[in-house]
Amino acid sequence: MARLEAASLLSSGVVCDATTPVERIVPGSRAVVTLSCWNTGSAAVTVSTQVAVLGREGGAIPARRIEPGRVTSDTMSVAIPESAAPTQPYYLRRPLAGAMYVWPEESAAVWGEPAGPGPVSARFDLGDGISQTREVVYRTVEQAVGEVRRPLFVVPRVEVRAAPTAGLWPVGRTTPHGFTVTLRHHATDTTTGMVTLEVPAGWPAPAPRPFTLRGPNAEATLRFAVRSAAGASSQRYLLRAVARDAAGREYSSGADRVEYPHIRPRQLVTASTMTVAIADIRLPPDGAIAYVRGAADRIPEALAALGVRVTLIAADSLVGPALARFRTVLIGPRAWETEPTLSEQNDRLMAWVRDGGTLIVQYQQFQYLRGGYAPFDLSLAETPGGPLPQRVAAPRVAEEDARVTVLEPAHPVFRAPNQIGARDWEGWVQERGLYFPRSWGAEWTPLVEMSDAGEPAQRGALLVARCGRGTYVYTGLSFFRQLPAAVPGATRLFLNLLALGRQGG
Repeated sequence: MARLEAASLLSSGVVCDATTPVERIVPGSRAVVTLSCWNTGSAAVTVSTQVAVLGREGGAIPARRIEPGRVTSDTMSVAIPESAAPTQPYYLRRPLAGAMYVWPEESAAVWGEPAGPGPVSARFDLGDGISQTREVVYRTVEQAVGEVRRPLFVVPRVEVRAAPTAGLWPVGRTTPHGFTVTLRHHATDTTTGMVTLEVPAGWPAPAPRPFTLRGPNAEATLRFAVRSAAGASSQRYLLRAVARDAAGREYSSGADRVEYPHIRPRQLVTASTMTVAIADIRLPPDGAIAYVRGAADRIPEALAALGVRVTLIAADSLVGPALARFRTVLIGPRAWETEPTLSEQNDRLMAWVRDGGTLIVQYQQFQYLRGGYAPFDLSLAETPGGPLPQRVAAPRVAEEDARVTVLEPAHPVFRAPNQIGARDWEGWVQERGLYFPRSWGAEWTPLVEMSDAGEPAQRGALLVARCGRGTYVYTGLSFFRQLPAAVPGATRLFLNLLALGRQGG
């Protein structure tokens, strides 16, 4: 039937279009829609048009007779209901069930579609059962590329974003923690109101803050200081930022647009919530720590929020006196790709380690594993110095709850300043780790064993070696995911790595 309808439409020779000059629209406002039809056939046709807003009738254009070769164009204004929710894919309207989408029953007609219908559409009826439905899209012209079409998005009048979205607080810390709430305005008029930071029961509530936003794209940044309740127990807590305007409307989400040249833009709605995990966290002894940031790496910020002093440095700073003042250097994930100078400075870095420094290298890809940058053999081959497998793929453990066996329970990594136990492997997100070596020299000590269900055991996730008077650590554990997500056990283990040079390894 669908093919028959498509064939009938093509045979009619009528091409219709529905566009709007705006890309974002707020609930309670109106959108101007241009409806046009071009009769490319040899006979006159009569076309009537119905516009739908969020699946409901939004207006109509009476039947029009279009002569061959002519184009008709009509403009109408449609109202976006005050109750309209921000646009997002239908399978994200409900919370995920673990890592699985929950497809709402009311959207069954579009199950399997990439995103579902747009908020406004137009149906053009040509008679004799022939019709075509077009999504109303934003149309513009960019000088470099020509005509550009994008979906029309419903956005909140006021976007609300809170940062950080996750935080880890040591038990008993009484100093306040800072939160930032950023507002962005999409309406053409002025919106005033108050922002409230909702905290768990029993916590001191920060005073609400007023805001005034004038015109589209206006922004305001508000800062709040939050303390936990006295004696707050070790668990996860949820905070929520809410903006309420003078008309009583409430806003508690942001709208992020995902856009790449090869796909249609999509909008993702994110709640303005913050998760705080309170846990028994003990910091390492204070000392000079340097950090070379890697790809998608927010560990320095997570450490700073805990009170660990870290100095961000570029790879070309790993020379002479500049390096000598640090006791510990951390290399971020994939930094051998993002910081090419690391390869050039590796000899100096190794000399610093042999002289007593502690170097912690987080997961690196093939450039590092094949380049011989570690002080002792690390290989993707089954045996040190052996041939690479026909299909080279670095081992990983993708199950975030995979069983972990500690191989050296007495090692300082598991003892100080945090005593690592079974609970510290709970609550990890997305994965245990990636880019583990398959084999290594006798100088390395593997500290943990883990595996995905039904897969061989992996021992390359955390390797430690004495190097001269210093210590070298290679770890494929995904700390770069765990620390920003405020996973207590992973954070405790990472802090123990920072203390390794002071405890002996």
